[in-house]
Amino acid sequence: GKSDLDESISGAKRRALRQIAGRKKTEGTMPEVEWPREKQSNENDNDMDHLNNLQIPTRFLESVDNALWDHELVLLRLNNVVKKKKGAKILGERVAEAINGHVAQVLGHTVLVYRPGLPVVLDLDDI
Repeated sequence: GKSDLDESISGAKRRALRQIAGRKKTEGTMPEVEWPREKQSNENDNDMDHLNNLQIPTRFLESVDNALWDHELVLLRLNNVVKKKKGAKILGERVAEAINGHVAQVLGHTVLVYRPGLPVVLDLDDI
């Protein structure tokens, strides 16, 4: 379900996050974590149940978690595991939930995840 973080993020904050992400991408400073390439190709990729039950690799989650501690924003590259944008959204939300983050944006097979650090680095009210 919705976390407190999801509840606290307004449209304005989401826009701010997208702006920051756009700037970081332009500068080449956007942290990205790629879902590891699987040995076998997944035929049942269209199956959303499959994505809901898919094991999230521990090392992948750790990388996401570390990036969020450092930067508060991270781009998940899920093209190795999902073919459809809808799949990226489902999986992105599962990853975000696992690390108490928030999906700020889904673009194609990439998912932008946000999680404020302690102390907060990105001042979203200031933009």
